[in-house]
Amino acid sequence: MSAAKSLLLIALFSALHSSVLTDTPFNLCATDIVSIIITNFNLNNCQTSSCVLIRGQRLFMSLTATFLKEVGAKNDTTVTFEIRGGPFPVSLTVPVCRKVQCPIPAGDIRQPSVNLPVPEYIPLGTYIARASVKDGGLTVLCGENEVVIADA
Repeated sequence: MSAAKSLLLIALFSALHSSVLTDTPFNLCATDIVSIIITNFNLNNCQTSSCVLIRGQRLFMSLTATFLKEVGAKNDTTVTFEIRGGPFPVSLTVPVCRKVQCPIPAGDIRQPSVNLPVPEYIPLGTYIARASVKDGGLTVLCGENEVVIADA
């Protein structure tokens, strides 16, 4: 998988895991315990479900993550991204503590953002995208949404 495609998948799924928000079109999925609250979520100013992403244009995603409990104490925290639908299923698991310093203490606030192109080679179609965060064997955050890849 190319670096650009991997980054796009990570951006999409990072956006989707923030479905903890009550004022976004994203849906929560089952968690064992809520350890992270997402606020100020923005994915290309999308206000409805399905969120449409245009091939060849920019994808902008930002959010604020507030950690209610310590995350990453055992350095086993992962984010799993899945895309369902379309011509292929995709699943990617990323070890969080290889990307950021762990543990992340309770009360910590992070404000990640990404701005990158939506590659032209991604097939047009409607996908269900899901992201889940596991820490200490428990799912601490999970969200999913329908995403449409379209041409201008």
